[in-house]
Amino acid sequence: IARTYIGIDNNNNLSLITIGEGSKRNKGASFDESINILKSLNIKTAFILDGGGSTNMIIKNIRASTKLLI
Repeated sequence: IARTYIGIDNNNNLSLITIGEGSKRNKGASFDESINILKSLNIKTAFILDGGGSTNMIIKNIRASTKLLI
């Protein structure tokens, strides 16, 4: 299912990460798959913010580089 994380990478950069595609359960990620994705992004500490099928991330007035993972 879709999941949203906030994490810190090895360089102490803040990352906001959404994995999956909303309610399309077959295009999401299991918890273990999510952990592997976070590790591949060198995330050392992470907190899950949403584990539901309706995950969304909205950022206003913030300059940031983004990564979309599906």
